Amino acid sequence: MQALSRKLMLAIASLLIPVVLADVGIADPSVFKTHIDKTVSVANLVQQTGSKGSRRLERVSRLSQPLGIAVDNATGKLYWTDSGTHKIYSANIDGKGQEIVVPWTPNPRGIAVDKGKIYWTDSGNHQIHRVNADGSGREILVSGLSAPQGIAICIAAGKLFWTDTGTHQIYRANLNGSGRQILIRWSHSPRGIAIDSVGRKLYWIDSGSHQIRRSNLDGSGNQVFVKWVPNPQGIAVDDVGGKIYWTDSGTHQIHRANLDGSGSESLVKWAYNPRGIAVDSVGGKIYWTDSRTHQIYRADLDGSLLEVLIGSLENNINLSAAFIGWKWKAVVTPSLSTVDSIRESTSGRPSSGETKLNNPGESRMPDNRNNPSRSPLRILPHKKFYNGASQAFWPHSQTKR
Repeated sequence: MQALSRKLMLAIASLLIPVVLADVGIADPSVFKTHIDKTVSVANLVQQTGSKGSRRLERVSRLSQPLGIAVDNATGKLYWTDSGTHKIYSANIDGKGQEIVVPWTPNPRGIAVDKGKIYWTDSGNHQIHRVNADGSGREILVSGLSAPQGIAICIAAGKLFWTDTGTHQIYRANLNGSGRQILIRWSHSPRGIAIDSVGRKLYWIDSGSHQIRRSNLDGSGNQVFVKWVPNPQGIAVDDVGGKIYWTDSGTHQIHRANLDGSGSESLVKWAYNPRGIAVDSVGGKIYWTDSRTHQIYRADLDGSLLEVLIGSLENNINLSAAFIGWKWKAVVTPSLSTVDSIRESTSGRPSSGETKLNNPGESRMPDNRNNPSRSPLRILPHKKFYNGASQAFWPHSQTKR
């Protein structure tokens, strides 16, 4: 009986998925290709944007817990750590050409890259490692650490910097790992770290004190840079443009400010759980990881033209229902344990350059329908499934259109 019920659900999914995709913003549902077996697997998802019908390919891959991220401007490569798959990956800066660089590392956190070398911290084996960009020549630079997190390198100074939340300290060493010394003797919970190589400053996240701090590269001049940030995570410096960027999983936003601390602004008004962030000053882009959506995003330096660069719709796609436009429609949802929202443009139709999204959300997600300046997206009612038994959730009131 259970097998028959499952086959029936899959048959319904195969019939209704094209209808749903057309209703939530994919003009040509035939581009949504699925293989229906025991689960519905997603091959590619192409979304139509703009009035001219230009299309964006959303590449789907198995990201689990993407954390640290780095850009190598010299080679046009993007690198990131994934503590869920215990791997380090690379891709072109357009998201294509994804490869596994390091097939196994227990709990990779921060990552930095320069001069054909990749550096990363691993809080699982309490070490800092280095490898060539092609994955060869792996070596242990520093061992016997507590809980290393963020990492940054300064080629001009020939130094490696990292934070450790276990010892509440910040360290530096030579690029080969020798000459280790304590740089900052106390920081409540230091995490992300970045270098301003032009101004010769060190910036880091202290999530324990809810601050961003900075010092000189020798540790002197330790001072508060941003006095209050709810839950800061990653940090990156654009020393060419004179800007500093950081992620905040407390406000679910991406922020930036001038390197003198002035001009603080919110660039991305909503990000689920943003973690690491990197700046491509040459290409004029920022990149960040999100451990809640299991995706990597990018946008212009001012936060515009946001897109999913490397995304995951998970392996198992389940069928649930949502109330869209006052009609019941079938909706593809990533998992049995998450609340999924259908998000659409407040204008109802995408304008030129605007993309309709259908991403997993949370019932706690703020409703910005009446405050469009905060978000261009509106939350619609949705359903949640618990092991086949559905329960309706209505997090926000909905006025009939």
